[in-house]
Amino acid sequence: MDHSEHAHLKTMKLQLGCGENRLDGWTNFDYDLDVTKLPLPFPDNSAEIVLLEHIGEHITTHQLLYLLDDIRRILQPGGTLRLIMPVLNKLKPDHARDMILGHGHQSAWTPELIAFFIRAAGFPESDIRLTDRREDVDGHYKIIGKEKDDLESARLEATKA
Repeated sequence: MDHSEHAHLKTMKLQLGCGENRLDGWTNFDYDLDVTKLPLPFPDNSAEIVLLEHIGEHITTHQLLYLLDDIRRILQPGGTLRLIMPVLNKLKPDHARDMILGHGHQSAWTPELIAFFIRAAGFPESDIRLTDRREDVDGHYKIIGKEKDDLESARLEATKA
């Protein structure tokens, strides 16, 4: 599929790895856009927000850092990266082992490590924050339930300077 038709958009809300959580008013991609083939087919400064929900763990750490670099390119100044990923810090060892070895995961994370990667991609430390669930956009909790999602997931946002 040729994604160049999105290049004309002045500003967009972009979701990568949407699964069944296709959001109205957003440009949603799942398997139809390979996030490891960079640069992504969007112009510089074209997105007001980019949402990655439970996708970063399905690629390697190298691939995620390069993807975050490219998302920073795509975001307009003042734009928001919303990154939601499973984390190990609240899990019991057997549950953590399942998160590391199961579900097609290629990498394992803690909130601090995610924040470090966001900083390494050029987002100012002062503009990176842990956030609460946004029921208007987040979708993973609808699959596994709020309690399990709160245990397993970290939600971080960063603003492009």
